[in-house]
Amino acid sequence: NRASLLTTSEVASRLSVARTTVINMVNRGDLHPVTRIPATHHGAYLFDPSEVEAFAESRAKAVAK
Repeated sequence: NRASLLTTSEVASRLSVARTTVINMVNRGDLHPVTRIPATHHGAYLFDPSEVEAFAESRAKAVAK
C-alpha cells in the first residue's frame, strides 16, 4: 500500500538526519527504497516503514558498541 510508505523527508526525520544523508545512504546501498517516485527530482524515494525502523535499530546498536 503506497499510502503507508515513507517519503525521503519522513525517513530523514525518523533517523534524525538530513534528507541528503538519506539519499547518500541509498546511493551507498545502506538503505533500500521500495521505489523511486517517477517524474520527480532526484531523491524522491518511498520506503517501507518496517525496513526504516529495522535500519534505525541496527544503526543505534552499531553506535552503542
